Amino acid sequence: MQRLHFATIIYSLSVLALQILNNSVFSYYLHYNYKFEAYIFKYFYKQFATNIMATNISTINIKASAKKVWDALTKPELVKQWQYGSDLITDWKVGSDIKFKTEWQGTIYEQWGKIIEFLPYQKIIYNLYAPRPDLEDKSENYFIMSYILYEEDANTRLEIIQEDNRPGAVQENLQGEENPVLSSLKSLAER
Repeated sequence: MQRLHFATIIYSLSVLALQILNNSVFSYYLHYNYKFEAYIFKYFYKQFATNIMATNISTINIKASAKKVWDALTKPELVKQWQYGSDLITDWKVGSDIKFKTEWQGTIYEQWGKIIEFLPYQKIIYNLYAPRPDLEDKSENYFIMSYILYEEDANTRLEIIQEDNRPGAVQENLQGEENPVLSSLKSLAER
């Protein structure tokens, strides 16, 4: 949120500066050099607007112990049941690779990254790269997934946070059981 606020302030100041310049001695210069305004806009757009992080949060209450929810999140045979049939490949050690691999309509899709944090029955954080034709495999094109478990009596509240800094990342509304993937995860854990 700070980055968005900062970007808004900087952009507003640049627009104000251009307005002042347009009403001064420089108006003639700027009138014939509209490229200057386009340059300023492109600079600020590239620096700030394209780097705004979408933070999408989903929360779901599951009538199961943290251990059952944890197993659904970490055991490959269970992940496959709620995560679009994806094969999960990892050893869950911090710094180790993580890969999701699935086949859809005869094409194999993969996402890969690294385990950042792993606290059994509490928290999993990893980053992922999801290949797209317009994205290179470099750190700024990875998104971060966090799964945080809160056990309350015999129930578990699961919070899933996706921090996405990739170009075109979309800020979504809060999600819960209406999300079919989360609903599937909940059903699996509650069996």
